[in-house]
Amino acid sequence: HAPASAQRLETSDVPPDLYATPWFLTLFASKTELELLLTFWDLYIAEGDPFFFAYFGLALMQTQPDAVRRSERHSLPEALSKLAIETTDQLIAVWRQALVIRAATPVSFADRMVVALSAIGNEALRELE
Repeated sequence: HAPASAQRLETSDVPPDLYATPWFLTLFASKTELELLLTFWDLYIAEGDPFFFAYFGLALMQTQPDAVRRSERHSLPEALSKLAIETTDQLIAVWRQALVIRAATPVSFADRMVVALSAIGNEALRELE
C-alpha cells in the first residue's frame, strides 16, 4: 500500500516490531491523549474487525509520510514510534485512510493474520500455564 515507505524501511533494516509494537500492544494508548483514545476505541469496537489496528497503523504512517521520508536511517524507529493522533480531525482522516486500505487488501491477508495471531496467542497461553 506504500511501496516507497516499505522499501525505505526494508533497506534501512527497520522491521515493524521496532516501531509498531507499542501501537499494537496498547491499541494506540501509548501515544494518544485519553479523550481521543476513547473515541478511537469506540470506533474500533463498533467497526467489529479485530485486525483493523493493522490497517490503522499503516494509515497512520501514510498520513505522516515525512516520518519515513525525512528521517535518517538510524533514527527511523524512533521517528515512527513517535507518530501519534493529536486531533479529532486527524483521527477521522487516519480512520478513513484505514478503511480505504482495508478495502484494497485481499481477504487472504486477514486469513493469514488470524493464523499468525492465533499462534502467538497460543504460545503466550502456554507460557502462562
